[in-house]
Amino acid sequence: MTKADAYVLRHKVLVGLAHEKNLLARVVKGALGAVLPLLAPDTAVQVQPYHDDVMRSVDVHTGAIDVFLSEHWDFARKEFTLKAKAALDPRLQLVDLRALKGMPPSKSLLEILERASSSENKAQAIRPLVGVQW
Repeated sequence: MTKADAYVLRHKVLVGLAHEKNLLARVVKGALGAVLPLLAPDTAVQVQPYHDDVMRSVDVHTGAIDVFLSEHWDFARKEFTLKAKAALDPRLQLVDLRALKGMPPSKSLLEILERASSSENKAQAIRPLVGVQW
């Protein structure tokens, strides 16, 4: 790669990271590691905590859903759904139902975040769930 090619690639990455949706997409797809070396150190210092906060949130929600499932596993489906609606954030209810069918909660959460990365408005709307700010 020539110096000019490296500059163009770095510029594209920086422009892309100006939008939270692009950063969120890279985080949930596990592609941040390829980007960090291209960033200036002061920018990388800002990007890494965002990644850490998103992944910590996924871990926290996964733990909460695992606890909910263990406490309500033997409930009838209708009663389970009613309990989930009462106890969980509406955005997590689908994760809970998928987990009941055997899908790991972390996978469902990452899918929700990936869908949120499709637009800036969706990325901003998901912030309260994951507790991040870009």
